[in-house]
Amino acid sequence: MELMKPILEAIREIIREEIQAVPQTKTERWVNSEELCEYLGVSRSWLAHRVKEIPHLKSPVRFKISEVEKWILENEMEETKQQIAATVIKKGKKPNKTFKVV
Repeated sequence: MELMKPILEAIREIIREEIQAVPQTKTERWVNSEELCEYLGVSRSWLAHRVKEIPHLKSPVRFKISEVEKWILENEMEETKQQIAATVIKKGKKPNKTFKVV
C-alpha cells in the first residue's frame, strides 16, 4: 500500500489541475416579482408600474437579474440626459442634438 501512495497522490494532483482548467460558468439567476422587489429594495407597486418596461418572461413572470440591472443602468443614463437637457434649456441655451453623456 505504501507504494501506491505516491501514485494516488499524483493522480489526485492531475485531477485537481484538470478540474481547475475547466472554465467556470456563472449560472444566470432568474427571480420572481417578490424576489426582484427584495433584490432592488422597491415596493410591489413600484414594480407593478414598471413591469411592462423591465425585460422579463411572461408566464410565469420571471426576471433575469443581469437584464434588470442593464435596464436600470440604461434608464439612469436616459434620465441623466433629460436632466442635463432641461438644465441647458432653463439657462436659455438650445440643446445640441449630438449631445452625448458618456
